[in-house]
Amino acid sequence: MEMMQMRLCINRCIVLAVTFLVLMNFYLAPKSVVAYNTKNLTTMNIMAKQDITKSVSKN
Repeated sequence: MEMMQMRLCINRCIVLAVTFLVLMNFYLAPKSVVAYNTKNLTTMNIMAKQDITKSVSKN
């Protein structure tokens, strides 16, 4: 009986540790990844606006 409680406690600790590591990964990773992707999207947005203004000015 005591062995089962010990195993349950260890399993809960492992789940909490894995959950903590995953959440920390989501907290740390987006700072570089999202900023990089947002920068690329902004550049693409500016290029798209320039293309639209060029096509409108041609007509």
